[in-house]
Amino acid sequence: MESEIVVKAQNLKEELKKSPKVLRVKELEKKMLDNEQVALLIMAYQNAQEEVNAALRFKEDSKEAYSKLSKVKEELYTHELVKEYLDALKEANAYLKEVSDYVFESIKLPKKEVL
Repeated sequence: MESEIVVKAQNLKEELKKSPKVLRVKELEKKMLDNEQVALLIMAYQNAQEEVNAALRFKEDSKEAYSKLSKVKEELYTHELVKEYLDALKEANAYLKEVSDYVFESIKLPKKEVL
């Protein structure tokens, strides 16, 4: 019985991977990473994050680093392709949560040992 449930769970996972919402996220992710402008923005964002971390690590004034990070983040997150990707990701995650909630809604186990 347990092995049947595992096989059904594996089948469900494969079906979810093929769902239009998940496929859309994967498609947009590829488009984003193939887009030179977005790739440069992602690199700039990562570099800005590293500058903030370095400033914090060495107890330096991080105000300028945070300002740069904020500007780069805004530029990245307002790019049309990134916005489309984030919207699709939010939608896919909501769908996956709905499926997960449905599967586990009647299985309520204690969070801690009751002994």
